[in-house]
Amino acid sequence: MPEVWFNIPEGKLLVGEEAAAPLMEQLGPDIVPLTHLLDGSDLPLPTDTYEKQGARDWPRERCIELGQWVLGLLKEQGEDILTTRHIRILNALGLSPHIGFLTSDKMFGSVQGFQSEIGSEHNRTNNYLPDGYLAIMFVTLQPLPKSLAAVPLAQIIMPLPNATQLNQNTL
Repeated sequence: MPEVWFNIPEGKLLVGEEAAAPLMEQLGPDIVPLTHLLDGSDLPLPTDTYEKQGARDWPRERCIELGQWVLGLLKEQGEDILTTRHIRILNALGLSPHIGFLTSDKMFGSVQGFQSEIGSEHNRTNNYLPDGYLAIMFVTLQPLPKSLAAVPLAQIIMPLPNATQLNQNTL
């Protein structure tokens, strides 16, 4: 039996079988394992149902503790990554601050920064743009010859260099 449940009508966490079992008898399907909600396959509630967490109430240390705790729950289910989707769902449930706050420069700077801080694997390192990436793109782009005007842009610029290649070829 899962250890952490979510009471959908009240928007509260229930920790342990002792807390969940009596309400499961009373409310049935409205008591759901938190990990079931985090998988996001059938989130049974509108995203504005629960009160959102204010950023002022979330110092960096508390964000790290929450991330590590949720990552631990996910690892019990065989997942090694706390994703953007998980963070958005936690926020929709009223359990965490907005992803924009977590990824702000004053907090972790990016989802990857938050993942690194809590010990999560990175799920999309190929989407991470290192410093200077856009500068390299703008410096190296040239006007297209008329013969390429009808060619799809993806064929012209692909393949893009990966982060390792970009770091080796800095400006």
